[in-house]
Amino acid sequence: MDCKDFINQWEKLYAVKWSEIQERINEVIKNVFETVSREKPPRGIMPNAQSRAMYGIDIMLKWDSDDLATRKICISFIEGNFMPDCDRACKFYADFADTAFKALFTDENISDVLVEPV
Repeated sequence: MDCKDFINQWEKLYAVKWSEIQERINEVIKNVFETVSREKPPRGIMPNAQSRAMYGIDIMLKWDSDDLATRKICISFIEGNFMPDCDRACKFYADFADTAFKALFTDENISDVLVEPV
């Protein structure tokens, strides 16, 4: 299932806008990288302006209660993998490799790049 289909299904099934969840997911990921870069190696990651990497991030979404009126989505960081397998992303999004390369190795702003599913 591509991202657009997932988001459409999500928003039909739950009364929660995916954009709100995505913002919270981004904040969790930001916190992970800030945390692991606080300490010097070998406990942490050293800053290096020449370094580039891509990570696969596993998260879990769960409800904080069973009460439909008050429940909220909780976001849990499960793990991060250095240089993940991108085979599925490339199958769904023809421009994935080009977009990832631009993000990692050029100064081009890709924040407005919309990657269309194949």
